[in-house]
Amino acid sequence: MVTSSFTAHCPLNPTLITSPGLHASTYVILATFTALLPPTRLGETVTLRCEIQGGGGTQWTYEWRPTNRNSPTSSEYRINRVSESDNGEYSCKAKRGRQLTDWSDAFRLTVRYKPRATLTADRTTIPLGGSVTLTCSVDKSVDWKFDWFRNGKQYSVGRIRGNTEPSGTISVSEGRVYSCRGGRGDPVFQTETSNEVSIQKTGEFSFYFMTVFDAI
Repeated sequence: MVTSSFTAHCPLNPTLITSPGLHASTYVILATFTALLPPTRLGETVTLRCEIQGGGGTQWTYEWRPTNRNSPTSSEYRINRVSESDNGEYSCKAKRGRQLTDWSDAFRLTVRYKPRATLTADRTTIPLGGSVTLTCSVDKSVDWKFDWFRNGKQYSVGRIRGNTEPSGTISVSEGRVYSCRGGRGDPVFQTETSNEVSIQKTGEFSFYFMTVFDAI
């Protein structure tokens, strides 16, 4: 899982500081956007976390915005199976007793359509005694694991010598129609199945017969 983060300085109102051990006029709220990799895809799970550094203890109550859904009072804001309606800016603030932070800087969540995997081959004909390399990718992004399909049925590429499942690149030595699908995250978010690539083996071509008549 890939994470990206940003920090926000959240000034405390000095008149509300009552604990003798707290002398700083600011806290740093570290809001960590935990997702598979922005921009987020439809159906993925997104978790926003808001932490108080230097505040001491864990007795903070959090407020999140936007508040158009059942936003929690904990430091974690989880959105299961994001949709386009979740697009927008998110921020948080915290309070403990009479202590109160300002709102953190906003994090913009962008939700896009479910991607489709892309399958390419270095050649479409398997040379005698050789193999063809297939590469499955998703928008040049990372952390994907791949399922492979041969003639429409899923199969384990780990059974093929030299392949390590679930790599995005495999070598095949059988003439078939191949496709792939990417998945990542927990729960797993899957892409649409890729385009199909037809691979032929030398000697498996279709032949046709031609009758030649001698001219009279």
